[in-house]
Amino acid sequence: MKVVGFAHSWAGLYTPAKASDGSAGITLALHKLNGITQVTDTHVEVLAGTSFAQLFQELHAMNLTLAWPPGGIQGLTVGGAVSVGFHGSQMSVGGVSSVVQGLRLLDTSGNAHELDDSSQPEAMRAA
Repeated sequence: MKVVGFAHSWAGLYTPAKASDGSAGITLALHKLNGITQVTDTHVEVLAGTSFAQLFQELHAMNLTLAWPPGGIQGLTVGGAVSVGFHGSQMSVGGVSSVVQGLRLLDTSGNAHELDDSSQPEAMRAA
């Protein structure tokens, strides 16, 4: 199975490998899993398929913004950008993962894992 968002990387990495029985691999597109789910004074929680364009539009409507500039590729999804270590062009600004403080991951068995910077810094770095 290959999870995809914006599909900015359209090379062979986009195509999932065939299963051991020779059947076609599965592509899981996240574009419908999008939007802001929670906003606090200091945090914004979004779904993995949310594009930066959508995120900035929704934040702008609330008079908010991010502490990290995504650069010119606004169609990238937040989940995709975090998973590939996306970074901007400024040396003084870290990658998008530098502003991520928590994640909800699903493992291959479908079990959910809640990770956060304060209580599980090693797991967050590994994720």
